[in-house]
Amino acid sequence: MEASLTAKSLSDLAKTRMVLVAVEGAVIVGTASLGGAQVHAVFVHPAKQGQGIGRRLMEAVESEARARGERLLILYASLSAVPFYETTGWRTVREHHDGDARLVVMTKRLADGPPRPS
Repeated sequence: MEASLTAKSLSDLAKTRMVLVAVEGAVIVGTASLGGAQVHAVFVHPAKQGQGIGRRLMEAVESEARARGERLLILYASLSAVPFYETTGWRTVREHHDGDARLVVMTKRLADGPPRPS
């Protein structure tokens, strides 16, 4: 994942999603993106984990989603990331298998009431 986080790849991704990038100096240390009601590409460099970068990225993604009127967000998490998301209010819906990868589908309600119709 780390090798794919280049300025060009993030610029290309920004054409279809809102992309947030955490930087220290000229180095990308984290990223998260929002496409509709789905959170994508949440990553914090392993050496920078545990410093609040991921939490701040998720807060910014959720804030943007609220501003857009989203009421329910979804993401696909690696098994190792589930505890992080749970501490920020995300709930497991089910497991998802994509080839050999085991992912966990998680959701977070942003507002009271039913999700906004698509």
